[in-house]
Order: sequence, then C-alpha cells, then structure tokens
Amino acid sequence: FEKCCDYVTISSAETPAIKLTSTNGIATVTGSIVNVTFVSDGSVMGSGFRLHFENNTNVFVEDENCGGLIIGENGLLNYKLRTYYPNNERCVYLLHSPNSRSITLELLEDEFEVCCDFLHVNTIDPTNGTLRNDTVAITRANNTRTFDESLLVIVFRSDSGTRGKGFSLQFTSNGTNANLGYNYKLRHVSDSYGTIDYPSAEWGDEESTNNEIFVLASSLNTRDGDALFTSMINWNSGTFQKSNDSCDYGSLSFYSTQYFKGWLERPRLPSVNATSTCSNVIHEPARRNIFNTEFSSFLAIYKPISVGVYACLSCLLLHFCLQGNDKCGGVYVGNNSGEIIYKENIRYDANEQCVFLVQVPQAETIVFSLQTRGFEDCCDYVTVGSLAAFGETQSPPVIMSTTNSTTIITGSVAIVTFTSDGSIQQFGFRLQFHARTKATTNFQYTYILAHQNQPPPFEFSQQMGPNQVAIFAYARSFKNNTQLNITSFRPQINARCDSDSLSIY
Repeated sequence: FEKCCDYVTISSAETPAIKLTSTNGIATVTGSIVNVTFVSDGSVMGSGFRLHFENNTNVFVEDENCGGLIIGENGLLNYKLRTYYPNNERCVYLLHSPNSRSITLELLEDEFEVCCDFLHVNTIDPTNGTLRNDTVAITRANNTRTFDESLLVIVFRSDSGTRGKGFSLQFTSNGTNANLGYNYKLRHVSDSYGTIDYPSAEWGDEESTNNEIFVLASSLNTRDGDALFTSMINWNSGTFQKSNDSCDYGSLSFYSTQYFKGWLERPRLPSVNATSTCSNVIHEPARRNIFNTEFSSFLAIYKPISVGVYACLSCLLLHFCLQGNDKCGGVYVGNNSGEIIYKENIRYDANEQCVFLVQVPQAETIVFSLQTRGFEDCCDYVTVGSLAAFGETQSPPVIMSTTNSTTIITGSVAIVTFTSDGSIQQFGFRLQFHARTKATTNFQYTYILAHQNQPPPFEFSQQMGPNQVAIFAYARSFKNNTQLNITSFRPQINARCDSDSLSIY
C-alpha cells in the first residue's frame, strides 16, 4: 500500500496506537487483546499486507526509528548496526520489564566515536515521579551494567562531528518484581507536532489512578544533513489533586536532553506559587512556551498523588517548531558547553536579523569562539552580548570577526545576533560556547528562555514567579515590519516600591 497515505495501526488497552510502515515494521504490544486497523485514503489504490504476530517475552528490535518503546523480559536492540547514523541525534528509548526487579544491559557491538557519541542510561524514582540524576554511560570499556529498576530511560546521542555506525544492546531481566503499589503507562512520540491527552479513551479509561505513572518520551527521526531542531512545548490545561492528609500534589516533571551528558530539569507543574495555597485542587491554566528544548527530545513524567485520590491531567499540547540551523534564531541551553550552527555552508538571505538565546546554567562567565564563518566582514556580522537580570545589557555587544574570534561575557545568559545587509549573500557560521568559570554561590534569579519564528499566530505568555526572568526573542529570516501588542501585563509591587518590569528592545 501507499507509504504516504495508507497504513496499519496496532494498539491495546495498555499500549497506545503504533503506526506500522515499511521502515517501522516491528512493534511490541502489551496485553492479550490487540486491535489491528488498516486505513486507506481516497486516492491511489495499492496492494494489501501480511502481518505476523507471536507471543514472546523475548523482544528483538531492529529498525531505523530513533527511539521508541521496548517492553519485554529479555531481548536485543539493534540501531543502525554497521550503518552510519546521522549527526545530532537524540534517540530516547523507554525499556520496561514489568515483572522484573532489575535489568542488565550489555553492549555487544558498536562503532560509534568513543570521544563524542554515547549511550546514556537513567532511572526514574517512582516515589516522587522524577528522573534520577544518575546518568551512566554504556561504553566498550564499561559494556555491562545492572540497574535496580524495571524501567530504564536510554538515550543514544551523536554530536555534529564525525559520524559513526550504530550498536547492538542486549537486555536481560532479573528477579521478580514485588508489588510496589504502582505501574507505568508509557508512550513514545516521533511526530513533528501533536497533542497528548491523558487520561483518555486511548488508554482504556478516562481516569488516572494513584498507582499509575505516565512517562512520555519524544525523539525525532533525522536524516544526514538535517538541521538541529528545537521543540516548543505548550501547556493547554490540567488539574492536580491534593493528598488527603498533606499539601502534597500530583506532579508533572519535564526534562530535555543536554548537549553532552545527562538531562536538564525543566519546569515542574503545579508551580510552587500554586501549591502554597494548599487548596484541594489546582488548575494550571494554558501557557505557551513553558520551555524550549534543543534536538526536539524531551521527557515528561506524570505521577498522581497518594492513596485513594484521582488526578486528571488533561491535554498536554506539544509543538515542534522545527527551528534548526537553517532557521533564524533559537534557544540553546548547554550543561557546560554547546554550539550554534547557522547556515554553515549554506547561503543566507539578505537583510536577516536573527536572535539566538544562550544559557549555560551555573556559569559565572562564558567563552564564545567563532569556529567557522563565511559571511562578509565588512557588512554582515555576529554579535555576542551579556544580560543583567533586571536592566539593560551589561556592556555593548562584541562583534565577532576573523580578527576577533573569541570573547568572554559575564553571566549565565547571553544574546547572540546575526545580521546581514542587502548586498552580497555568502555563507553562515559555527559559534561554540563553554563555561569559563562556574559561580561559587547560588544564583539569585532563574531564567526562562523562549524564541519564535514559526508561522502565525504569534503569541507568547508566561506566568512568572519570584526572582524569575523571562527572555522572549522574536526574529524572522526576512525583512519585515512587526506590530507588537501587549494584551495583559499585571506587575506586582513590593513594600519597597520595587516593581516587576517588562523591557522591549
């Protein structure tokens, strides 16, 4: 049948619908009853299909998909084995063995760069619904590791340099899992945009009980030469129930992959301000851009509150704005380092005005180094400037050029711009950054970064907490006029007459 328009899906009460194609022809479904659906459109008619199924606790996964769900006691994951994988991949796998006490991983074969490409494994703490900061690298030198959990979060990450070939990872379950009072509902998405409504009929019920932990993973399939993607995550609505005997609430935690090792903790719902009221139910209103994540890979963990309480998490809206190295601007967050690649070896347009927001959490100073450049020194330029938490930029932006390719800024957040004139169009640039010194004291402010350049409607809203700074950048890759409307702004004023402020540049 037609790859574009006709398809087969399989699902069960425990597993959401999985679309089967010629490149994604193998899937594992939990449950004794499986629904198989074939859908054809109204255009070209094709031929049918043959679908094989078997009952087996051993799982063999070998396909081209970057990430996914793997449910079984024992098995093998082969990803692009002996085949070159693309640059800048962040493939997220949720590996679950429901009836086991621990899982052993063994890397049987790999041909990826030891220096720069990695298999990383984390576990989830089911008592509070958070991702543990326990990242373990599975390498040739450390090829076998046992984890004392029934669910593992596995990430394969490649850098933007030399490409390698894939891997073969074997997993083996150990022991019998005692009744710990919770179970997992898992989902992986690889679409460029979508909406997650949980709980819903898709999950076999309309309620989320206290012992269900919902884990959502996202990672996109990429091709060689694809741009670096960032995802804009929007929250549509949701309610969180309070515990009967305390002010503890159900929670939704977000994480995004970092440039190198580990995960970066992003916003957690409900907010601290909302929980301080200790009301029975908290309704979190809709918010756009609750966070941006590089590489379009992220993790969301929802855990209801304790015994006898039902929580309703309704409609988590996910937007992937696909703003990569051919898009004008974006948000770049690095654990210790990172890089901005914009139209490197690609001709840029006339009259571009691009804004890139950079953050290196806990950095006291950041070093920026212009690695490659193809633009005119006379007329097109890259600037780097630092930002004060409340006020204007601390110093005039530094213009990066062939003769001034390195600069140091103070603070953990920087604003990078690229501007081209209306004459000759040449090629873009690669700008690397890393923390030069780390802060010795805790930061007084936390930053929320957001960027937009996608099609209308253009809108940004943010509910602010104490000592928070939101920086929103808007930039298009062509010259145009922009009208800005402020639809709502309610500043708070303290006893010293200090006020919240909104500055526009």
